[in-house]
Amino acid sequence: VRVYRSAKDWRHVHEVVCAVDDKGTLHLSTIQKQLETSATILPIDSKRYHPYYQYNPGRLTTDELEDLMDSEGYLR
Repeated sequence: VRVYRSAKDWRHVHEVVCAVDDKGTLHLSTIQKQLETSATILPIDSKRYHPYYQYNPGRLTTDELEDLMDSEGYLR
């Protein structure tokens, strides 16, 4: 996961490696813990550069992760 100051930034300010659970789901609270922040984590649609609407608030499924990965294989 790469963290950016804004959705259209080219350079990330932080990068963390996050594991998915045994169902392939990424819990956004895992990212918060690794970043040591209580700030809201908003996944960005790398194709449209807009926040992704979370159908399952607080987590991303395997299918959603595949759709959200950028060309380098990172989640924004």
